[in-house]
Amino acid sequence: MLSAVLGFLFGAFIGSFLNVCIHRLPRGESIVSPGSRCPHCGYVLRWSDNVPVLSYLILGGKCRKCRASISMRYPIVELVTMAFSALLPAGTPPGVLDSFIGILAGGGVLWLVGEAYYRYSGQEGMGGGDVKMLAMIGAFLGWKLMVLTLVL
Repeated sequence: MLSAVLGFLFGAFIGSFLNVCIHRLPRGESIVSPGSRCPHCGYVLRWSDNVPVLSYLILGGKCRKCRASISMRYPIVELVTMAFSALLPAGTPPGVLDSFIGILAGGGVLWLVGEAYYRYSGQEGMGGGDVKMLAMIGAFLGWKLMVLTLVL
């Protein structure tokens, strides 16, 4: 029970960070600074405006300053990450079989995608680093969390 609660809380903060990455990385912005702000008016959020899911509900899905709507993507990403984190074992390493399946599935999926693209277009579309990285994630986290990583 305690591991589910801790997983839930951990997932809330990871989900919040994922939202930062989802919003900023495609725009070429830093994920470190400046702090969180309203995308409409630039209002810098207080710490209390930045509590995963809860702040969204308290503020009614609107910016505190300009009252512009905040995308539903934010609480959805946070809730999904919280649910996955609460359902998965908290901090326990995967077994040997889960790690082995994670290596094969993680590396294999990306290798197949890259190979299919190469055969279709005649050009390399994915480097080997991606394949190795997802295989490593599968080895360290097991196949279940590798699938979550791939989806996210």
